[in-house]
Amino acid sequence: MDFDRSLSNTADQPSNAKPAAVEPNLHNLKTAPLIDVLYEQLEYLIGHSGGNCPPDCKDCRRLQQVTNWLLLPFRSDS
Repeated sequence: MDFDRSLSNTADQPSNAKPAAVEPNLHNLKTAPLIDVLYEQLEYLIGHSGGNCPPDCKDCRRLQQVTNWLLLPFRSDS
């Protein structure tokens, strides 16, 4: 994910989009449980860590941030 991107204000822009048609046989999708999403993201970052990345790789920085937060309770003050 790229959190550094700026978002445009879409409310001020005209839209040519047509409203979505409602289909009677379409089922509502449920959102995934948060813990499943977190594990999936963690698996991705761990799998990414073995790659040949450039020095400024955003996923490598994310993995380092996650590692720091997860290991924080186990660090000593000394």
